[in-house]
Amino acid sequence: MGNAQCCEASADCPTEAIDQTPSVPALSTDEVPDHKGDQSPKGVDTTSVEIMSIPTPAKIEEGVEASPKSAESGQEVIVSPKKKAHMQAYARDFVKEMVKGKQVQLLTHKAESLEPAKAASQCTLDPKLQFLNLSSKEGNVKATLAKIKNVYGAEEDGKAAFPAQVLELIAPEEHDKMLLIKYDLEDGKEASIIIVEDSLESRKRFAECMKYIVRSMQKGA
Repeated sequence: MGNAQCCEASADCPTEAIDQTPSVPALSTDEVPDHKGDQSPKGVDTTSVEIMSIPTPAKIEEGVEASPKSAESGQEVIVSPKKKAHMQAYARDFVKEMVKGKQVQLLTHKAESLEPAKAASQCTLDPKLQFLNLSSKEGNVKATLAKIKNVYGAEEDGKAAFPAQVLELIAPEEHDKMLLIKYDLEDGKEASIIIVEDSLESRKRFAECMKYIVRSMQKGA
């Protein structure tokens, strides 16, 4: 397994290993904006949401209607609900799918160099809704959900939210499919993960549901 690295907020921030396998250290992201004063996910109103509103997968209801599929990947993509009352069901369905896992592109380093590269990665949530896990041939990344500070997308937050070297690596037509997930490590240091989704629709859904889940956890803490 290589010594590829994920995109964290600083080059010397180690990433917590999963199951004793090599973790993916950080891209050199001195250019990652600080996003100061932005400590929690934006864009989702969860005023009345409690942590128990997001059940673990074992409690998720069956019988969810079939969702439209992404033209690019064939994966199901659910349209964001227009009513707040539907947001919980929307998030539950996302959690159910994420426990099974989905394929994304993880931004890493090439072997021993600092040259950024994309690596196919399996992205999952654990059944207890504690961690976001990304596993690839280059290594693994693990972020505690309760420690996620925000989820950024180029469309909503602007391309300035992403490191310049990442924008150079990713084709312009894929910029709107990028997500930057900012979180705190166990030692309190800040880190970031950058992934590329397979479609704009699935990227929007990932961002909306992760923000909703994290805000729910923080409110229920």
